Amino acid sequence: MIPVEAFATETVVTDASGSSAYCDWKYTASTNTLYVNTDGILDGSAINSLPTYYTDGGEIFEYYNIQNINVVIGKDITKITDETWIDVNGETVATITFEEGSKLEYLGTTVCAYSLIEAIELPDSLKFIGGFQFSDCKKLTSITIPSGVATIGQSLFYHCTSLKEAVIDAPITTVPCETFRYCTALTSVKLPASV
Repeated sequence: MIPVEAFATETVVTDASGSSAYCDWKYTASTNTLYVNTDGILDGSAINSLPTYYTDGGEIFEYYNIQNINVVIGKDITKITDETWIDVNGETVATITFEEGSKLEYLGTTVCAYSLIEAIELPDSLKFIGGFQFSDCKKLTSITIPSGVATIGQSLFYHCTSLKEAVIDAPITTVPCETFRYCTALTSVKLPASV
């Protein structure tokens, strides 16, 4: 059992330059769910203060051997910056969901990489998906990229060895390099007519 004092509901992090990052979060042990929200941009300095990462110099979920965490991204987040990994240690996060009414437009590189997700429903508000987004999500079996997405980065599904079906409804004109590299189980890809 995790001691209550190990968790907070609000974290403010100030880096060496003096800029601050703010993040609301709540962990619910009964559902093994970590809820993360902020008004606007979620960046690495804010998320690195969450209990999945560093608390008193240790990685608390790893210390208490908590696995298969369900992460909920709050509806007020509009941008998750590049390399703000939700599952920095890999193979700890089982699901990533977006709160109903999500305003997320920008999903930076590698945010979902290395997680144990089997499927993910991306919000319709999304306009940009960074490269290596789902790289090494070895349990991911299917995904649909929403039609509102204007840009997808390279190596989007790199090494997703269980990915069987991918639907890209986004109006892209080219498929970025290595989008499906090492997707050895892939049987179906639906691309827009614009490609």
